[in-house]
Amino acid sequence: MREGDPLAPLALLVSAVYASTTTLTCILEMLSWEGYSSEEQTRLLSMYVPYLGVSKCIGPTYESIGQLTLRHSGSDGRRHVHTIKENIALEEQGAVVPEARHS
Repeated sequence: MREGDPLAPLALLVSAVYASTTTLTCILEMLSWEGYSSEEQTRLLSMYVPYLGVSKCIGPTYESIGQLTLRHSGSDGRRHVHTIKENIALEEQGAVVPEARHS
């Protein structure tokens, strides 16, 4: 992925969801184990829980997701490019915005 790639926020979102889901699964599995003292569980949690914070840090902000661009052909046959935020604003104003493909 190149620097400034408009799909970077989407890739970061997928990575963050994957990291947090797999880490949370490990934590829940570990908490179901029997035969470990609370001190041992606390030590294990202290190793896994920070990864939930890491996934929060690598995840994109809502602002950057809103900057993803959508491309579509208008009724006039011209190509249009809008950010997701611009598309939402157009729809709120009552404009008919055709289905777009992400870029």
